[in-house]
Amino acid sequence: MGDPGPDAVKVADLCAGIGGFSRAVQMAGGRVVYAMDRNAAAKPVYDANRGVCAELSTRDLYTSDMWEELAASGAGMVVTGPPCTDFTPARLVRADKGERREGTRAALTPLLVHQLTQMQMPLVVLENVVSIESMTRGQEAFALARERGYQLCFLRLNASDFGPPYQRRRLFVLVVMAQGGTEVVTP
Repeated sequence: MGDPGPDAVKVADLCAGIGGFSRAVQMAGGRVVYAMDRNAAAKPVYDANRGVCAELSTRDLYTSDMWEELAASGAGMVVTGPPCTDFTPARLVRADKGERREGTRAALTPLLVHQLTQMQMPLVVLENVVSIESMTRGQEAFALARERGYQLCFLRLNASDFGPPYQRRRLFVLVVMAQGGTEVVTP
């Protein structure tokens, strides 16, 4: 994939893993100017796959350095797929009591939304499992975005609708800064 040119949308990929979202940004003609994932094991794979993408930073979302790097990158859009294991139905039920519960990594989603809306990021695309919508931390994150004047568009997709022979239901949330009463147009 070649250089998208100077007019390409500048995008940051947070919780980038091995770079699936970064690759999609490139394929859509965007330029990844910042990417981070705290998992150092993902770095060599991401960096090998990155093409003209930014090098993967192994900063932690809980550090101010990461947010300063993001602000300095000039990104006008963020794509993110925070860890989903704490929202996955298989992990939400305690075998002994049948209680739904979230793990500690579920706190990353509200943190991301808090920081990105505080930075007034115009557009965030958040991907996760569908059940995040009904979980406390997911609801907290989405309510915060709305309180800060963002509009949300929820897209529920299943991998099997796009060719793979398996069920993998995902939720994509477009978190869009409201512009003078403009409504988000949903696909």
